[in-house]
Amino acid sequence: MEHRHDLMNSSGQKSLGKVIKRSGRWQAVSGAGLTLPAMVLLFIFLIFFSLKAPVLASASTLASTSTASSVSAAALSSSPSALALSSAPPSAPPSAPAPRSAPAPASDPSALAPSSSSSPSSSSPPSASPSFSSSSGQIVVKNSEKPENKKAGRIVRLEEVMRIEDDGKNFILRNPQDFSFFPDGSFIFFDFPYIYKLDKDGKVVFKALKTGQGPGECEYPDSYFIDGNRLVVHAWVPPKVLEYDLNGKFIKEKKMNDPAPLFFLGFVNGKIYGVVDMIRFSNYIYREGRFKTPYELREISPDFKKMRKICDIEMEHYIKPGHWLKLAMFEMIPYDHFLFYVHSARYEIVKFDLATERVERIFSRPYAPVKISEEGEEEPDPYEHVSRELQPPSEDYLFDLQRLQVFQDTLWVKTSTEKDDGQKWQIDVFDLDGKYIDCFWLEFPKKGLTHSSRFAISNDGFIYVTEENQDTGLINLVKYKLSDK
Repeated sequence: MEHRHDLMNSSGQKSLGKVIKRSGRWQAVSGAGLTLPAMVLLFIFLIFFSLKAPVLASASTLASTSTASSVSAAALSSSPSALALSSAPPSAPPSAPAPRSAPAPASDPSALAPSSSSSPSSSSPPSASPSFSSSSGQIVVKNSEKPENKKAGRIVRLEEVMRIEDDGKNFILRNPQDFSFFPDGSFIFFDFPYIYKLDKDGKVVFKALKTGQGPGECEYPDSYFIDGNRLVVHAWVPPKVLEYDLNGKFIKEKKMNDPAPLFFLGFVNGKIYGVVDMIRFSNYIYREGRFKTPYELREISPDFKKMRKICDIEMEHYIKPGHWLKLAMFEMIPYDHFLFYVHSARYEIVKFDLATERVERIFSRPYAPVKISEEGEEEPDPYEHVSRELQPPSEDYLFDLQRLQVFQDTLWVKTSTEKDDGQKWQIDVFDLDGKYIDCFWLEFPKKGLTHSSRFAISNDGFIYVTEENQDTGLINLVKYKLSDK
């Protein structure tokens, strides 16, 4: 659960109200108390204007056209609001589709890397080329339902390499996520309220963060990033940034003055980016219902003292006074000088160019939403107590997209489509320009386990997944390799 408010809407309404009220007041004052000479001059002016009206109208039309063009171009190049997207899901789908059935898997799974040279499959019709269009400088890519790979729908099996279990004392797994991998096989991940580094054999190298208010301590850490040899951790409570070396040694901390909750951090080409939630500072916080509200994408100074707003990213929330709950998926990953993100309950991915600070393209494909089953399991919700208080309107469908990952210059998308009691996941694959190139089933080897959608792929192609034993409730972190056998 996240939170938000529409600053654009509220401030826009207020500003518009002031303009109308002010202009109405100006008209009332300027039309009162006119002297006789002034009235004569006004009468002469009106006669002159009526004679010149056609000429003036023609000139004003040309001027307004030119002005509109320049304003439009300026808005696209400089106005953050021009980058705001509106992709909120429909309040109710036109029909209630059955759970999605993906293409029938091939009996012989192929290599994972997408290939368009595979032999045609008799069960799958040829895919249509994606359609490209341009709107306000943004490229919109609408793919067909079938990817271009003729072997789409095959099974890619996972083979267990290592299972990491907690020791019940100093190392207790809850919900590992946000992985960073190193060339020596070691990796760092966030598992609230700690950050762990494990070696290639799964042994703990360090556990960072202590609970408290003092130096090197925090009550509510949120996210982290790696900057060279530094581990930089952002905390909500108290608002601060803590720095460690890659051996887990605490270096220093910096207090933050901005009270707005920063809930995403990305380090891209030497710059720090974050997403900020401003809902608590808005009028929406006192209302109840469904509202479209923006998150703010910001560039953050190295000392974390300054933040520059880049654009708004629109989200839909259910708000009840004092609480809010997101009704759309929010997932963001940095790659090269781009951000790929999802901010909708439906199937739509945005590619944002950090160099130009504009949405570069939006891409999607036809997808039937998966209906929520009453007995379905949900992943742990750190705001579960708030969710109960909110009691939002029941949703009939899962979010279409659950995870984005970049691997070998392709974008992997975990969809909400699963089968065999979650034993198989449907993964869609796009190239970095949004073309739908592949689709396959990712199959887990063991039954009786609940797999978190927050999986990660290392640079050498291993997949790390958090699993919960449905009988014992124990949490394991499992390293898999892709197998074609």
